[in-house]
Parts: sequence; structure tokens; C-alpha cells
Amino acid sequence: QGRLGCGWGPQSIMLSDLNAVRAAHIILASSSPRRVDILNNVMDLRARVVPSTFEEDLVKADYTPAGYVQENARQKALEVYRRLCAAEAPPSLVIGADTVVVADDKIL
Repeated sequence: QGRLGCGWGPQSIMLSDLNAVRAAHIILASSSPRRVDILNNVMDLRARVVPSTFEEDLVKADYTPAGYVQENARQKALEVYRRLCAAEAPPSLVIGADTVVVADDKIL
């Protein structure tokens, strides 16, 4: 089995071949209306929305603002990927995202 626990590992997909990307089983691990709009209406990717249940309880002081956002997004995507692998065929791609507000290099 792969590192993620369902026989598959994370894969990179180059956006230069949008037809292949559009044919993939893409999951958005977010319910953000703006992210859904960008992926499905602007980019025409037909991503399925599966909100993550990852508890955003990372210690902010342990991360730079960029590192915090990246780790939260990664954890959200991994949680959804693992959950879907247990219930159905593994998705081709899970997109995780996060946003924070920063002032003076500190997460508010």
C-alpha cells in the first residue's frame, strides 16, 4: 500500500493538459463557494465538493503564515483522500486550500 493508506500515493498533474485534468476524478476538500466557482465555472474542471472534517487545531506559533496555510490545506486534502479511499475508488486529485489573515507577519 502507498503512504496514504489506500494503495495510491499523491500524484502531480501538469495543468498544461487541461483535457486530461478535466477527465480526472477531482475532489475539492472545501465548501468555499469562490473556490468551487473558480474550479468548475472558470476552469471547467467539474470538481466534486467533499468538505474536510480536519480540525484546524495546528499551533499557529509553530508555523510561518505560509507554512500554516500549506499544512492546513495538506491536512484537509489528506483527510478527504483517506476517507474517500475507504469508501470508493481513490480520486485522481484532491485539492485542499486554506486562507488566513496576516498582520505584521502574525496570523490573526
